[in-house]
Amino acid sequence: MMDHEQALQLLPGYIDEELSLSESLDFERHLATCEECRRIYEQDRQVNAQLRQADLRMDAPPELVKRIKAALPGPPRSGNGCAIGSAGGPRAGRSVGHRLARWC
Repeated sequence: MMDHEQALQLLPGYIDEELSLSESLDFERHLATCEECRRIYEQDRQVNAQLRQADLRMDAPPELVKRIKAALPGPPRSGNGCAIGSAGGPRAGRSVGHRLARWC
């Protein structure tokens, strides 16, 4: 039987549906017998639901985007961040890698 410590370690994975079937079943068995874990689970589940509903997305500042693109590995880039040269060859533009290499 799962103990309290183990249940608390698995709680985030259970809420995010990341546990295996056996882990989920063990966790649910523990919840059925542990009032404290049920209370903590319900609180965490509500917070998780609120975070998923909230509009927490924001655009990165242009300067940050520029620094991130400059730090990414890949083909040499021009001053405007576009890849220099062509992805050429018989498979040009067909794979995601080729499309990304040509993306500005």
